[in-house]
Amino acid sequence: MGKRENVDGQPYTVFVTDYTRNDQLESMPSFNDDPKLARRILQIEMWDSASATAREMQPGEFYRLDNVRMMNGSSGYLEAKFVEGRKAQLLDHEAADADQHLQALLR
Repeated sequence: MGKRENVDGQPYTVFVTDYTRNDQLESMPSFNDDPKLARRILQIEMWDSASATAREMQPGEFYRLDNVRMMNGSSGYLEAKFVEGRKAQLLDHEAADADQHLQALLR
């Protein structure tokens, strides 16, 4: 996960993956060097209480984000927005055996 800093009330922007390919995702230029990541990176703008959550996120952590709003942007590609920080849950990769989705991600 990567992120951009918040400036003057603007949203935090994070780049996330669940490692599944989606042809509606635009290939991010900064990730073009790794073909395994092509069409697997989603840019999410985090607003309101989710902005505070984004400030605490660190690359390499695993989160479950419930209720991410996806839409087709004017570019024709998927865009995402997340506003409810209380619906973000930091996952413990050492307890992955209790979470089938995290298990799949780690594989």
